[in-house]
Amino acid sequence: MGPYVFGGNGLPLDDLASVVGRYDPVTGAWTRLSDMPVGRIGHRAEVIDVRIYIVGDGQRVDRYDPVADAWSRAKGTPTAGPFATAVVDDRLYTFGGPFEWDHAQEYDPGSDRWSERSPTPIGPLGAPSSSLTESTQSAAAASPGPRTNSFAGQLIYDPARDTWQAGPSTDSPHD
Repeated sequence: MGPYVFGGNGLPLDDLASVVGRYDPVTGAWTRLSDMPVGRIGHRAEVIDVRIYIVGDGQRVDRYDPVADAWSRAKGTPTAGPFATAVVDDRLYTFGGPFEWDHAQEYDPGSDRWSERSPTPIGPLGAPSSSLTESTQSAAAASPGPRTNSFAGQLIYDPARDTWQAGPSTDSPHD
């Protein structure tokens, strides 16, 4: 699988905002695939099993099956994105958002349901960055958006315990 590109970045939304492509590093060629159902900007793509979930840019969630080159709609998020995102143990997590900044949410693709998780301890997570540390099965989200003070650090979320803790400091503050 992969690497893929989902959508473009431009206002007003144009034809590029719904384009999907897959790159073949052996041939150096791009293949255009089925377009996303709606154009998007400010979204994230996460893989669970073989399906790719597109979240953010509102509450809509679309699911892409690369084997069938087909789209279906998943249950929408309780709050609007864009979000920082991560996948842990086949569950999709979203952190932050532009309106309800301290939210953390978990999506279970088996039941197609969202549930609220413990809110982030510092408020807005405006940065669309996240990572997964497989050894601890935790997701780290960093850098709040411009609505808060800059900070030099990370927040680490433990999905099994539904808890947050401060992570290591970065070299310099950022926003």
